[in-house]
Amino acid sequence: MNKIKMRSGSLLIPEKNWVGLDEINTEPKILNHKLFDDAFEEILKQYTPKKDMVLLSLCTKTRPYSKSTKWKYLSKFRTYCDLVVVSSGGIIPEPFWGQYPFYEYDGLDKDGDELYCQKMEYRLTTFLNKFQYKYVVANFRPNLRNTNVAHKVLENLKNNNIIEDYVVVPSIDEYKKIQENGFVRGKPNPDIDPIVLNKIISFIGDHKKLKENNYF
Repeated sequence: MNKIKMRSGSLLIPEKNWVGLDEINTEPKILNHKLFDDAFEEILKQYTPKKDMVLLSLCTKTRPYSKSTKWKYLSKFRTYCDLVVVSSGGIIPEPFWGQYPFYEYDGLDKDGDELYCQKMEYRLTTFLNKFQYKYVVANFRPNLRNTNVAHKVLENLKNNNIIEDYVVVPSIDEYKKIQENGFVRGKPNPDIDPIVLNKIISFIGDHKKLKENNYF
């Protein structure tokens, strides 16, 4: 069985514990594999936030995520926010995007919504309780399973004074507007539609000093 080729080290999981791609090539396998639970626990031990605001958004087919069109745009918020990917593989802060097992796992075969939502709720709650961000930007479209989980977790954390404020973007109305407008050339992913980016800028601006002119 071939091992996954690692391009940038293996700080989270020792190489002796790597597995073949056939063990992590569908979403149900990923959600049920101890490998990703172990990686998440290591992230909780190793990660150190740099900001008091975090931006959450979904993974991409492109690996590392930083090479994707979406995350190239979202990375422009790095001055104000820590960047964190949410996926079937876990809650993945930017410093770990190139680490095993997050570089080449394949969760495109999505057939585990209930377990996915359970895992996301637990991991996101645990992550935000641990690292005590003041502000959270959750970039999830309203037609995705992630959105309800994000609303539930973030509302609960705000009510318990773990976070001070949050936004889940786009809203249903904003997403309808995006669909009506059609995707903007060069930005085919609705996660980085100007409506979304401007909403994120507005939220950051409410809590940070942010020059909006020519930001993008």
